[in-house]
Amino acid sequence: ARTFMSDLVAALRAGKPPVEASALLLAAGAYYEKIADPNALTALAELYISLGRQQKDTRWPIMWLLIKRADASHQALMERVLASADDEEAGRLAAWFVSHPSTASRRELERRVGTNYGEHHEMALALAGLGDAALLAWAKKALSTTGEHRWVALYAIARAPGKDADALARAVIQRGGEDMVSLIQGYAEARHALVDKRLADIGR
Repeated sequence: ARTFMSDLVAALRAGKPPVEASALLLAAGAYYEKIADPNALTALAELYISLGRQQKDTRWPIMWLLIKRADASHQALMERVLASADDEEAGRLAAWFVSHPSTASRRELERRVGTNYGEHHEMALALAGLGDAALLAWAKKALSTTGEHRWVALYAIARAPGKDADALARAVIQRGGEDMVSLIQGYAEARHALVDKRLADIGR
């Protein structure tokens, strides 16, 4: 099966798939999600880049596969994948870089988001997980208003590591109210060391 799938991926990259490319990529994504094969993953990442944004729907299964299976050895390749993505794809890919941070990926996310954190919330929340100071300052300011992006600010505070974000989180917990719902939801995908402690505070 491994040889068979490897040959199919090679045929795809050569532009001669034996079946419809979209069906084959869906199958490859499902297969390599369960079967570790770094070489195939590299080949599929290169294919993702070569397909380009105009074939976004076709390459979507590769994107999910890379998010689930790529590791630190694919860092430079994933940075190229991110650069080739449109904003919607980048919003999904951004979560991978929270676990695999790099200067290049952070700059790319900052470039795409600018200060429009609410409009680009998926990338913004990845920046929060990377400890972006400008985003945290925006989140703090957003809590003083009742704007539509208040939930993004609360998610960002939950996901951001460090003392400043934790101080804001503790203040939200102390106040209670509806903000607690968004804070809890924000902690669901937070990856820093204080998550369990703050959830315990909320529980009490």
